[in-house]
Amino acid sequence: MDTSSCRSFDFESDTVTGIWIAGPIPTENEKVIEVLNKIGQEWSTPLMDWNSLELVDLKKREQIEKYLN
Repeated sequence: MDTSSCRSFDFESDTVTGIWIAGPIPTENEKVIEVLNKIGQEWSTPLMDWNSLELVDLKKREQIEKYLN
């Protein structure tokens, strides 16, 4: 199984306005959950899965865990 993913970032001046991830997210890594939750806590940023049309509130760790499992 290919576990690589492609990441790109959208910027306005020095501010990241979008992060795009294509491919699988490593779900077995606790650090991934921590980083996604920190992004949600600090910047109130949601995760939108455009393939499944699922919206994940990154401020809520349980939603991240459910989405990744």
